[in-house]
This record gives sequence, structure tokens and C-alpha cells, in this order.
Amino acid sequence: MKKLIAIATLFFAFTISASAQDKKATVSPQEKAKNEMMTLNAKLNLSDDLKRDVYTLLAMRNEELQNKPQMTAAEKEKMNKKVENKIMSALTEAQKATVNSDPDLKKLITN
Repeated sequence: MKKLIAIATLFFAFTISASAQDKKATVSPQEKAKNEMMTLNAKLNLSDDLKRDVYTLLAMRNEELQNKPQMTAAEKEKMNKKVENKIMSALTEAQKATVNSDPDLKKLITN
């Protein structure tokens, strides 16, 4: 009887710990956009209006990616290119040069 209780206890302990690992800590699209915008601002020194616009674009992109996981690679590429073009068109030439010379910033804008 004691062995049966011990086995049942171990079984439930492993079941609970295994299911706890399945849960991912998800970041909201707005929080992710805020972090991305802050990274861009730290390197590009964006104006207040541009910060707001970039945040809005990044939040919309992140929401779209989260809400539509079935998007094809071509659809994602098209959406990312559209966001990249809008952000790049709002930057000054010096900011564009900074983005193009920094692969991390370029990836942040394009992904």
C-alpha cells in the first residue's frame, strides 16, 4: 500500500512539473513593440512624434504576427517590408545610415 501511494505521488509530481514546462511566458505585442522602439530610440535618438509612429507600426506588426500564426512566409515578408519601408521613409539620412550599418537594428526593423 505504501509503495502504491509513493508511486502515485511521484506520478503526479512528474505530471505537474512536465505541464509547467509547457507554459510559455508570452510577451504582449505592445510590450514587445515598446522594447523594440526603445532600442531604436537609444541608437537613433528619435523625435517624440516619430517614437509614437514607430511604436504604432511595430505594435500593429506584432499583433498581426501573434493573432495570425497561420500566415505564410510570403505574407510575413510582405508585411515586414511594408513596415520597414514606412519606418525607413520617416528617418533622416544619418539615421538610415546607422540602421544600414548596424545588423541588429536592421533585423529589428525587418523582423
